Amino acid sequence: MKTDLKSLISFILEILAVFFLLYLLGHIFNGENPLFVNMYASPFIFAQLLISLFYSFKGGLIFLTLHTVASFLTQIKPNTEFLLWNTLLTLTACEFSYLWRRRNHEKEKEIESLKMMVDKLRSDLHFLKISHDQLEIDFLINPRNIRNILADIRKDLPKEGNERRIAKLLINILNKYFQITDVCLFRYKEGEYEVIEGEIKDINFNDPLLKRAVREGESVFLTPKNVKEDIKAGKEISCLAVFVYKYEDGIYVLTVKEMPFENVNEEVLREINILFNYLVEDIVYSKKLREFIKNNGKPCSFEFLKELFKARELKRNLGIDSFIIIFDIAEGNIPQQSIIKNLRHTDLICIKEEEGKVFILCPLTSLHGAESVARRLENNYEFLKLSGIKGLEDDKILENFQLKTGKDKAKL
Repeated sequence: MKTDLKSLISFILEILAVFFLLYLLGHIFNGENPLFVNMYASPFIFAQLLISLFYSFKGGLIFLTLHTVASFLTQIKPNTEFLLWNTLLTLTACEFSYLWRRRNHEKEKEIESLKMMVDKLRSDLHFLKISHDQLEIDFLINPRNIRNILADIRKDLPKEGNERRIAKLLINILNKYFQITDVCLFRYKEGEYEVIEGEIKDINFNDPLLKRAVREGESVFLTPKNVKEDIKAGKEISCLAVFVYKYEDGIYVLTVKEMPFENVNEEVLREINILFNYLVEDIVYSKKLREFIKNNGKPCSFEFLKELFKARELKRNLGIDSFIIIFDIAEGNIPQQSIIKNLRHTDLICIKEEEGKVFILCPLTSLHGAESVARRLENNYEFLKLSGIKGLEDDKILENFQLKTGKDKAKL
C-alpha cells in the first residue's frame, strides 16, 4: 500500500515537473503567451502526446486538465476549437497507448505460457530419460522376457517328465525371475490335496481364494486393494494368488503366499500363469505322448510334438498365440542343422521329406513374429517355398502329425 502511494506521488510530481519546466521555457521564449494557448503546434502539445503515449489515460488526462485549467488563468483565454483539438490529440494518443499496452500484455502472457510449456516439456523429457535409463538398467540386470524364460526352462527340463523335478524347476524359475519363494504345488483329486513340492503347513484350505480357484477351475489373485482391506479387517491372508490347471483326473494347484508388491499386477501374474501351465502340461503330456509314439511311430521328434500340444493348450486355455510355418521343399538333403541355427532359441523344426514339407513351430509368438521368421528362412534358403502360416486353433494342422482331433481339443 505504501509502495503504491509513493509511486502515485512520484508520478504526479513527474508530470508537474514537466509542466512547470515548459511553463518556465514559455516565459523565456514566449512571454506574452507562455502556455501557447490557441496555438495548434506547441511544446505543450508535444509533451502532452508523449505523456499520453507513455502513461496512457492516467498521465494524458492529468496533463490535459492541468494545461486547460492553467490556460483559463491567463490573459489569453482558450477557444473551443483549441480545447477540442487538445482533447482529441490526447484521447487518440491515450487510446493508441492502451491498445499497444494490451497487445504487449497479451504477447507477454503468450510468451509466459510458452515458457511454462517448454519448462514442462523439458521436465517431462528429463523424467522420460530417467525412466528410459531405469528400464534399460532393469532389462540388463533382470531381462524378463517370456521366451527367454522358456528357453531357460528347456535347458533344465527333465526328458522323462518327472513330476517332482518339474515342480522344483517351476519353483526355481519363480524365485529367479519373480523373486517368489513361498509357494506350494499340489494336486487336488476327489476332495484330497497331495503335496508335490513346497510347504503346505501354512496353507489354509478354507481360504476363500483357494476354494474359489478349485471350484471354478480358474486362476485367481488378490489385488493390492483387497490385501489392504483384508489387513485392516484383521483377516488372515493365506494366499495372494492361486493358479490352477485342470486335466482329466484332477487339478494341479500352485499357491503363492508372498511375493514382491510390485509383482502383484495382472501382467506379471499372467506371465506366471503361462509358465505354470507350460510346465504342468509337460507333466500331463509327456507320458501320454511317449505311449502314442510307441504305438504309432514318430512323425516328428518327441520334443516337437510335446511343444506343439503345450502351445495348443496355452492357446485354448489362455489365448496365447503360437504358429506353425509350413514350407514346401524340393527333393534332396535338407540341411537341418543349418536351418536350426537360423531359428530363435524357442522355435522347433520337423522335416517330412517324404511329403516335401518343413514345419517350423513358433511357440508364444504373434503372427507378425512368425511372418518375420518365415521371411528370414525363405531369403536364406532358396529351396524353401512358403506354403502357409497356421494358427494352432486349426484342428486340420494336427493331421499333418498323425494326431487325432476332437471337437474341443486335440487328443493323443
